[in-house]
Amino acid sequence: MASLLRHATGEHAEIRLNLSPLLWPCDIDRTQLQSALLNLVVNARDAIGARPGHHHDRNAEL
Repeated sequence: MASLLRHATGEHAEIRLNLSPLLWPCDIDRTQLQSALLNLVVNARDAIGARPGHHHDRNAEL
């Protein structure tokens, strides 16, 4: 999945993954999650265009 997201970002953006090993597992549909993440990346890429910028997401246990 990470390689697909990196490919989808295009040349003007970068994907960095910082996944906590302490997160609890969850029961989700893998295909739906992949589709949602890919849509977020593609929408962000299209909104950014060729402008430089940074966006950081991370997960954490609350």
